[in-house]
Order: sequence, then structure tokens, then C-alpha cells
Amino acid sequence: MAIEKDYYVEQWAYFRENTHKTFKLDRRAVLIGGIFLVGIPWALYSVAKNEMQTADVNAGRPKRDFL
Repeated sequence: MAIEKDYYVEQWAYFRENTHKTFKLDRRAVLIGGIFLVGIPWALYSVAKNEMQTADVNAGRPKRDFL
């Protein structure tokens, strides 16, 4: 029983294994990197900080300082 290779899967695997040959540092790559490396962590931190400060106010405790 022979296995038939899927052309598109093989093409994806080739690009996945050889990103060092095809990657270009351009505006789009920097923007996407900034979003995932700075934007999303900052947003998660801000939401968590706001949630904890709101819980402190509701419980009658003074607000804590975070970073």
C-alpha cells in the first residue's frame, strides 16, 4: 500500500523548515512582532491590574501599586 504525498502539505513543510531562507524583516514583520511581543502582554497585564484594583476598592482595601 503506497502512501500518496499531498503537494500542499509538502510545500508547507518545506517553507516551515526553511524559514531562515524566506524570512524578510520588513514593516509587516515588525508590526506583527510588536503586537504579539508588546501589545498583547500589555493588554493582559492592564486587564488583570484593573481587575485587582477594582476588587480592592469593592472590598474596602486601599489600591495596591503595580509596576
